[in-house]
Amino acid sequence: AVKLSCIVRPEDADRIAEVMFRYTTTAGIRRAELTRYTLERSVKEIEGIRIKEYEGYGVRRVKVEYDDLEAKALQEGKTLSEVREAVRKDMK
Repeated sequence: AVKLSCIVRPEDADRIAEVMFRYTTTAGIRRAELTRYTLERSVKEIEGIRIKEYEGYGVRRVKVEYDDLEAKALQEGKTLSEVREAVRKDMK
């Protein structure tokens, strides 16, 4: 047995069902609508490094963009840890 699951926007559901019927041997498709909870998101930048902040439901998270850290570390000849620590100090 094979289970195929797709997460699609409600307005795309009929089109995706058509594709599933066309390219599989299934005779039926189940559809369920789900509610998604998300945290509020904002992005700021410190010295060319994007900082993502998530907040809501009593939670606050801060995530430094890895690709930006890596680029800055290579550019400055520093380690990721050194660049990450410098950004943390600038955030305070």
